[in-house]
Amino acid sequence: MPRNERLGILSLLAAAFLFALTTALVKLSSASLSGYLISAMRFLVGIVLSAAAILTRSGKIRVTNRKDWVLRGLYGAVSMILSYLAIARTSGGRATLLGNTYPIFVALFAALFFRERLSRAAVPSLALCTLGSALVLNDGAGYPTTGDVLAILSAVFAGLALNHLKRARATEDPFTLYLSPCLFGLPVSAVLSARGVAFDPGALALAAGIGVVVFLAQICMTWGYKHVPVSRGSRIFYLETLLAIGFGALLGERLRPAFFAGGALIAAGLAFDAWDAARRKSGKILAVQ
Repeated sequence: MPRNERLGILSLLAAAFLFALTTALVKLSSASLSGYLISAMRFLVGIVLSAAAILTRSGKIRVTNRKDWVLRGLYGAVSMILSYLAIARTSGGRATLLGNTYPIFVALFAALFFRERLSRAAVPSLALCTLGSALVLNDGAGYPTTGDVLAILSAVFAGLALNHLKRARATEDPFTLYLSPCLFGLPVSAVLSARGVAFDPGALALAAGIGVVVFLAQICMTWGYKHVPVSRGSRIFYLETLLAIGFGALLGERLRPAFFAGGALIAAGLAFDAWDAARRKSGKILAVQ
């Protein structure tokens, strides 16, 4: 295995750990702050760090593909806010598991709105994920259904955002792409969090730290995917769900057998979709050769 690929795998592993850590930190901070305020702090830190990175590298913020950049930002901001609201209302492991069903929605929206051919794996993968989600929603753990629904909606909007991200990343810098949802999400989340703001320095510092952790996770993920095939990288990110469940267990979150059964079905659906994508990509390469 080439050295850069090994380093890429390590970078993706670090990203998975940091994303799972983010979920645990959001759950901790949600005891004192609303999901909207946590989102606002994350977006604010993201703007500062992304702008600093862009200006340091090129000295100017430029956007070439404005349409996809804007839509990636709008849909991505909604997805991120919904994700934090979900974590605050349910367990971190459940929110992560249900939120990570987004690859199925990426494929569905690509077929519906962008005239991409729907793969044969999409329907059975969606069926497995739907059945698994139904088991998770009815596992008897006693968490409010609202949080689980918000997590699924977060995956839906992530599916929309990633389709525009795929089109925008051909011309845009990764930091510029991350800047987009932060710019659109900050004013909305700030307004929604205006009521009942608790100026707890410790809680606000933790929320700011979440923004830093997410930014570092984005850097690790972006760099890792430069050197690791997407099919392999997507399998690495299954570790994020396991880590999020582990962190949740440490925080005392309730786990039931039906939750693990549903998680296994969701993992099977996503794995089947990733395998089919890798198979089709391999077939295209052989056809070119």
